Amino acid sequence: MEQQKWKLLIVDDEPAMAWFLADIAESEGDEIEIAESGDEGVSQIEQGGYHAVLTDYRMPGQNGLDLIRFTREHYPDIPLVMITGYATVENTIEAFHLGVFDLLEKPFDLAIGRALLQRLRETLERQQRLLSRLTHLRQTNDALPVIISESGAMQRSLRIAKTLSAHPDPLLIYGERGCGRTTLARWVHQWSSEVALPLLQIECSAFNLQELEQLLEQQQGQGVGLLQHVEQLSEAELSRILLLQKESGGRLLATATVGAEGELPTHLYHYFPGMVPLPPLCQRMDDFSGLITQWVEEAEQRWGCEPLVLDPAWIEGVKQHAWPGNLGQLRQQTFHYLLSHGASEPLHCTTTTTPLELLPEKATLAEVEQYWIEHTLAQVGGNRTHAAERLGINPSTLFRKLRDQLHNK
Repeated sequence: MEQQKWKLLIVDDEPAMAWFLADIAESEGDEIEIAESGDEGVSQIEQGGYHAVLTDYRMPGQNGLDLIRFTREHYPDIPLVMITGYATVENTIEAFHLGVFDLLEKPFDLAIGRALLQRLRETLERQQRLLSRLTHLRQTNDALPVIISESGAMQRSLRIAKTLSAHPDPLLIYGERGCGRTTLARWVHQWSSEVALPLLQIECSAFNLQELEQLLEQQQGQGVGLLQHVEQLSEAELSRILLLQKESGGRLLATATVGAEGELPTHLYHYFPGMVPLPPLCQRMDDFSGLITQWVEEAEQRWGCEPLVLDPAWIEGVKQHAWPGNLGQLRQQTFHYLLSHGASEPLHCTTTTTPLELLPEKATLAEVEQYWIEHTLAQVGGNRTHAAERLGINPSTLFRKLRDQLHNK
């Protein structure tokens, strides 16, 4: 794999020192340009095209700190290195306060120069990867699916979301896995005053804190951040990210997955004044017909199927499931049925139905137990106490079985 070549600007009024550093960089394949004063350095920076700038501190006209201030204000993404033989506590603190990448004290030898440039290259490579991810994340916002909301539970969630979309405070959408949190977050963005800005979807587990900060800094004023699975961040990490977002003046949306008992990490309640709960599929019985119709139409468009017929009995049979995977699970099961039975056949139940007949023929005892627990929970709207009463077991026993099922998945 060919090594990336970087274009660096060295600003120093001592030509011998500038060329010494330039020789080190060029030996690694980088492209180097030299400016011999702060004024000349500013002029060349304005022409653009540099990946990083290394500047001396003491120079005639504009000194190194002046050049750093200019660059930070107009080109905030360019890493800066200050070179000086006159380092003091005051100018060192000021340089790092302005956001310099590193400080190189004169005189320095070949090994120190190479080590600095290697650190700089690693930073530039990481920055390039993040920019590439940022571009990809901005391009993944495809068409918004319609939200089916015939059920009272879903209508309540939409009312809350529409009300909160008009406010700039951080907003958290939470619920079980697969219940449509990201889709609703994208609709919140659509309803908001920032709809003209792109929505940057960031999966928290895919980045460390430093990378998350850099991604959000890159999109300051250019988009709205959507942090997915924010429950995976520690309180300190979330506090840092929200502070950064507040300083930038940007809007932050987030999604979180609840635990087995429907709980969230307690610190999320403190940091998100706006929260939208999403109901699980088992509480959206009135939405089943609309959801399945939507997915049948999607299948027709995706695979060029003939128009398909929905049998109401099949939909009623489907409702007997608890669907712990929520929308994603039901959608995939619908597609599987369509593909395995053929486009010309109506969707229908092939048996007259008890819920257990929807299980595989060779289901294990553990699978039967899991299914019956899920089915009972669906019948009582997810209420674990009522489900335990119907099953004839203690609530604590039901909680333990649900926890064990979750761990075994």
